[in-house]
Amino acid sequence: MQLAGVSFIHTTHNDITMIAATKNNINAMLIHHFLSGFIRLAASYFEETKVDEGSVRKHFSLIYELLDEVMDYGYPQIMDADLLKEYIRTGSQGQNQLTDIEKLKQITVRATGAISWRAEGIKYKRNEVFIDIVETVNVLLSSRGTVLKADVQGKVVCKT
Repeated sequence: MQLAGVSFIHTTHNDITMIAATKNNINAMLIHHFLSGFIRLAASYFEETKVDEGSVRKHFSLIYELLDEVMDYGYPQIMDADLLKEYIRTGSQGQNQLTDIEKLKQITVRATGAISWRAEGIKYKRNEVFIDIVETVNVLLSSRGTVLKADVQGKVVCKT
């Protein structure tokens, strides 16, 4: 929806409507995906099975803290609930402060790495994709310089 040069992107879940506003030309599907993902993230933190007005009122400070972590300067960041639960703790989890240095290092590596979904101990530490595009251009010219025949052949070679 657009009003006075501002685009409003929204999604509704139960009785909660999440809205993002922008004056720039943005990827609307990215914002819609972020809003839906944030609702799923909030639901994973709440003890209740659904996100509604009551749970938002009850967990307002937690929602504020989650928004601070998952959005930086208008760009979505970490949305992995398991990773966020390592350092945004609630209830009885919040009482147990992290004091083990190795545990803190692991959380930092998981939070800044590109493979937050991968369990520890996997042989390959990085996801890599190498893509080579090999093209061959053939042109047959007449003695006057006109093109008699031209073709391009190509292939894409991937190594993962």
